[in-house]
Amino acid sequence: MSTTVAIVGATGRMGTLISRLVNESSEFALGAQLGSKGELASILGADIVVDVTAPGPSQQVVEYAVSNGMNVLVGTSGWSRERIASLGHEVALQPGVGVIIVPNFSIGSSAR
Repeated sequence: MSTTVAIVGATGRMGTLISRLVNESSEFALGAQLGSKGELASILGADIVVDVTAPGPSQQVVEYAVSNGMNVLVGTSGWSRERIASLGHEVALQPGVGVIIVPNFSIGSSAR
């Protein structure tokens, strides 16, 4: 059984790369692809959300996913200590939900 991935920011360089890698993998299935201004309801039902948007929309994407009980991998920079601390409180209210913030995927962004 594949892990379903929703990619927010799928139209950017990193989102395009991650979408391709998910499509090529037998362990993952693409559940949703949307730009940073896409309708977040389309991510519902995915096992994990990958956020590679921009600092502005990233917080909304992550908060929406966490409030809906979804695990998130954040590849967007701009997350301050204060923003992360605030998110920690929200995650604590959702048992079994986790967020990993990796603000710099630049090594992979040059792969073609």
